[in-house]
Amino acid sequence: MALKTIKLSGFKSFAKKSVIDIDTPIVAIVGPNGSGKSNTAEAFRFALGEQSIKNMRGKKGEDLIWGGSDVVPRANRASVAIHFDNSRKFLDIDYDEVIIERVVHRDGLNEYFLNGSKVRLKDIITLLAGANIGASGHHIISQGEADRILNSTPKTRKLMLEEALGLRVYQYKKIESERKLQKTRENMREVGIKQRELMPRLKFLKREVEKKEQKQILENELKNKLIEFIARERIFIKEREFEIQEALKEPTQKIEHLKKEYEQILNQDSSSEKQENSKSELLSHIEILKNDTSLLKEKIQKIIADVGKKEGMIEVIKSSNERASQNKDIFVPLPKVKKIFDSILQKLSNMAHKKGFDILEFIAGVETEITNILSELEDNFSNTDKAKNTTNTKQLSLLTQEIEDLRNLMTSLSDELQNKENEIIKATEKLHNFEKTDEKRELELLRISTKIKDQESILKDIEYERRKIDDLKSSLDEYIQYAVEFLGKEARYIDDFKPEEKNREYQSSLRQDIERLRIRLDQIGHIDDEIIDEFNAINEKIEFLNNELEDLKKSDKKLEELIISLEDELEKRFTSGIKDINNEFNNFFNVLFRGGNAELKLVKVSNKNQDEQESENEFGVEIMARLPRKKVSSLDALSGGERALVSIALIFAMSAVNPPPFIILDETDAALDEANSKRYADMVRELSKKSQLILITHNRETMSAAHNLYGITMGADGISRLLSVKLEDAYAVAK
Repeated sequence: MALKTIKLSGFKSFAKKSVIDIDTPIVAIVGPNGSGKSNTAEAFRFALGEQSIKNMRGKKGEDLIWGGSDVVPRANRASVAIHFDNSRKFLDIDYDEVIIERVVHRDGLNEYFLNGSKVRLKDIITLLAGANIGASGHHIISQGEADRILNSTPKTRKLMLEEALGLRVYQYKKIESERKLQKTRENMREVGIKQRELMPRLKFLKREVEKKEQKQILENELKNKLIEFIARERIFIKEREFEIQEALKEPTQKIEHLKKEYEQILNQDSSSEKQENSKSELLSHIEILKNDTSLLKEKIQKIIADVGKKEGMIEVIKSSNERASQNKDIFVPLPKVKKIFDSILQKLSNMAHKKGFDILEFIAGVETEITNILSELEDNFSNTDKAKNTTNTKQLSLLTQEIEDLRNLMTSLSDELQNKENEIIKATEKLHNFEKTDEKRELELLRISTKIKDQESILKDIEYERRKIDDLKSSLDEYIQYAVEFLGKEARYIDDFKPEEKNREYQSSLRQDIERLRIRLDQIGHIDDEIIDEFNAINEKIEFLNNELEDLKKSDKKLEELIISLEDELEKRFTSGIKDINNEFNNFFNVLFRGGNAELKLVKVSNKNQDEQESENEFGVEIMARLPRKKVSSLDALSGGERALVSIALIFAMSAVNPPPFIILDETDAALDEANSKRYADMVRELSKKSQLILITHNRETMSAAHNLYGITMGADGISRLLSVKLEDAYAVAK
């Protein structure tokens, strides 16, 4: 036996604790109208998790609690506990006895207990669904509800049949899977949103970290190059300073020796100091005159070149005007013109440097050269282009004036040059007179002076090298200061570096690399170390979200597969179950109606979706019943008694195919006549072989099928009380 006991306390009319022992296959509960016997069926619904107060004949939760009377005050809570024998483990829990209890308080709070431990309603429903038990299933048929399956829509009827076939557990699993799938997809969307929120920051941080890493590489490279450069530069400077110091010794000693020799010659000289001063002044004067003549010649050459250019331009313009008048102009490419003028200047320069320079002859030669060049230009080029005569005339006038000014200046400079050269000749002749007096002495002094100058020139070169080394030392000091700031403690490694032999080109490349690296580092700038920590934290979070998203995708796929599998299993079991129910339905129908036939038929029903624009086809179940000796197949055409028999046949058929542990029938036999009552009783006895039956009835035939009877009475206090009724007294109670 699955059911053992049901205990009621404060539930509706059962104000006091009442216990019904269910230890036989069929238990009948009898009593007069209004005694509260139907409350026992509702107590089963209540304990099994029924949420509709209407199905328990109430409007609100406190309607289920004893409301009080003149004798007994109202209760604050109601409880119903059902005891199951689970030795055969029909309930999926590891207890031999299972107690399910529900308590409702006046404030509307409901509590559920499983073997004394507080649980959720969901836990109760899931546990019972596995055993084909529910709060309002086909195994609890209250008074007036026998006809419910006939009045239901095809779609609702299909759901009732699925529940009767024990498919509720699959429905729960499917609903739960769909809920989990929806939750999983919500989580996937949330994870995706979090990823999208984090990705811009991660990309920025990644760039910063890459810059930080690049900066570290550049810093390491700069450190190595800086150490090597400073070490090499130090060695080079030290070596060069030594070389310069050594190089200074020889010319310094030679100069000292030559100066002593020079002094000795001067001391041996018999010439007067005045003569020496005159000679010295004369030499200086000659030197000044030579410098002046050189400057004058340069000015004259420049003027000659300017005159040549301007005269060439005049000839070109004249020639251009002449050809323009004839619509024929000479077109000379600019590079060619430059080449021609360079040639003119070179020839003129050569003429100017000839010995015995004559200015008139020079000017004549300039004109001849320009004439020859212009003639050559006329012979070699024939391209024409019209020129504007007005502009050329202005240019010719301007150029002519400029040439005239230049020639006047050149004449003046030429006269001055001639005077200077005459003075040089006179001074030179005078100097020769001095030299003749002591030519040997002068030559010796000149020789010594020349040697001293040569050595001084060498010293100047060495001094230039020294200044270069000083510059290198100054630059090195800057690098050393930078290295101390940049390297910190690692700057001490500079002294430990032992460079290999390299040339200055390599050192120059090192310097360039250092400057390049410094610029690169300045461009990167400062990057906070916390950037890396933040990047690692966000990267770990992104990685976690990626893993979470991957897990959610796997869960999504598994749930989709599970839902498809459950739908396939539901369809398979429903198809098989509806076939079995049809067979039993037809058998019970034949028993009750002594002939005829009945069947359940799958039909398509139209169900509009939420937007009511399209419709989806779903399946429902129609009941087809053909009574014997009547041409009636529509349920609407059946009488009340016939409808009751069809309902009973279908209910018994559903229970026979997938027997629940127990069935509660609340006055489902009320509309039956005596003959059908007997057949009903026979069907009850047959059904009791598969399920425990609790019958709430007034029918004698139904009572006769029971193994145990409970009578319910109600006194003046309005409290329902249970009485044990002997079988032989049952008929009297049923009257």
